Amino acid sequence: MSAIIKNLFINLTCSCFAITLGLAIAEIMCHFMESPETSKILSGGIIPDFPKSLIQGPNLFYETPNGTRMYPNTIAERHKGDKSWTIASNELGCRSHSIKNKHKPRILFIGDSITFAEDIREQDTFVKIVGSDLYAAGIEVETINCSISGLSLSDEVALLKEVIAQIKPDLVVYQYFLNDFQRSQNGVILNPPYYLQWSWLAQHSYRRLSIIGFRISKLLGKRFNRISNSTLHKWWLEFRNANPNETNEDFISFTKDYFDEVGASWSPASWRYMLPQLHEMKMIAENHSAGFMIISFPILHQLLNQWPNYPDEQLLAFTLTANVPLLKIKEQMQKQPTSSINAFYLTDDPIHLSELGHNFVSYEIISFLLTNQQTQSILSKTTQTISASNYYPSKNR
Repeated sequence: MSAIIKNLFINLTCSCFAITLGLAIAEIMCHFMESPETSKILSGGIIPDFPKSLIQGPNLFYETPNGTRMYPNTIAERHKGDKSWTIASNELGCRSHSIKNKHKPRILFIGDSITFAEDIREQDTFVKIVGSDLYAAGIEVETINCSISGLSLSDEVALLKEVIAQIKPDLVVYQYFLNDFQRSQNGVILNPPYYLQWSWLAQHSYRRLSIIGFRISKLLGKRFNRISNSTLHKWWLEFRNANPNETNEDFISFTKDYFDEVGASWSPASWRYMLPQLHEMKMIAENHSAGFMIISFPILHQLLNQWPNYPDEQLLAFTLTANVPLLKIKEQMQKQPTSSINAFYLTDDPIHLSELGHNFVSYEIISFLLTNQQTQSILSKTTQTISASNYYPSKNR
């Protein structure tokens, strides 16, 4: 009997040693890979379920039936490569300062990852720059960023309902992008518990498992309120029928390959689906005595290729009918040289803006706010005389 126990002990010891050695080798190999993209929670974002906290650390985001939300009063340290910066949320779960008593006009930005700008320091986002540059020009305006990555237009309508009464904005700025017809395919990336956050292997593993789990859920039909594949197929057929003479093969190939992400925005069906939501967002703003404005952002491919302007035309038609100010960033960027256009975007990312891109967009937003009749009347609530000549950007375009 003692020999059996001895052999069992030896086998267990060898197995534990082999597993430990394997994990150590894997950890060392991970350090030869790219540094993992991580968000280390410094305060807040705690998962209240104690057993769950043993296998999962606190996260910056969580899922709701109306899309992703950010934990309120949470500070996270973001790491990407050799860069690190903090992302902080206020009591409403917005990437902004705390909402105090209102003493000056407020501009509320509602959008997705383009405006949330997870890879940019808060002071370098266009939302923050608009506020700080206007203040430097003697125009006191409070800008608030309540955007969240991955939201669809319907999610953003729900988010606006949640926060507008507390914020009491004078102007709601909706940031439109081509994928707003449905929620983006990105689940919440899980963080390992505190005792494993030192490990690159754990960081990479948790990120991969999060992505795999989301994809499995998608294959099982759990689409997280996304539009069904059968509906998207009908939209695709309608798109092809509406463009029978389209000869741009690059455009056709792109819209087909990425139809469920951005391509469907060229389908008439997606706009029939979104138009009621746009009207609802405008109505919510007006019911709270706020103005409503839209800023549309392009994907880099639109700027570098001659693609049909159908999404821009549909958005313009809505804004003309509903009397909503529209700032088209695409038109402003296309006036710049190609080298500058590429520099407006993050490396290998045709969607999200670089610091230079945020600076450029902030200049265009301020110029628009100070020259558009509707937005100018909203800003005129400040005691400072509003004039475009008052504004001198603090940074180069």
